[in-house]
Amino acid sequence: MSDIPRFNAGVVINKRDLFVGGEMMRKFPKALNRFLRKAVVETVRIVEKHAKVNAPRKTGATAAAINGKVLSNTVGIVGTNQEAAMAIDQGAKAHIIRPKTAKMLAIPRKNSKGRYTSLSKTTKSGKARTYKRRQYKDAPGAPNKRHLDVGFTFTKLVNHPGMKGTPFMTSAAKIANGVALKEGHNAAGRAMAKMKRIK
Repeated sequence: MSDIPRFNAGVVINKRDLFVGGEMMRKFPKALNRFLRKAVVETVRIVEKHAKVNAPRKTGATAAAINGKVLSNTVGIVGTNQEAAMAIDQGAKAHIIRPKTAKMLAIPRKNSKGRYTSLSKTTKSGKARTYKRRQYKDAPGAPNKRHLDVGFTFTKLVNHPGMKGTPFMTSAAKIANGVALKEGHNAAGRAMAKMKRIK
């Protein structure tokens, strides 16, 4: 299933944990499943929000890449396909970064104030315009960095110093089971209340 995020937290409501009576399972399976689906939707929403709140906020790209999906009446998933997500969550040891397909690495260059300098745009005074974020030249949806309107430094390798993790998905996975169980019990209670009203 290609639409399942590579780095994720699973959400599962197990009917056995809900102490739902056999009579209810036989007579009202559709009602129970409908309430359980609502419980999974709510659990996915809570876990997704938790992961986004705890994701690092330097650029907001990690939080924006997190999404939740309901797979069935009792199963959901929250995760991200961002390549760096696992390293951001669990941290990374010091390592060397080398180019995979090109001969050199192209690193967007910043000035002394930590801003990117434009190669084509200037201010009214004629100086090169600077930006807090990298700018795309005439290609707002450009798929790669070749279209960036900033200066580059080229190198064969980079020594990454490593980093401490920010466990946004790990913490989401830890709360997922508790939230799923709580929402599942609430769903079973609502289904039982409906069954009693129908009787």
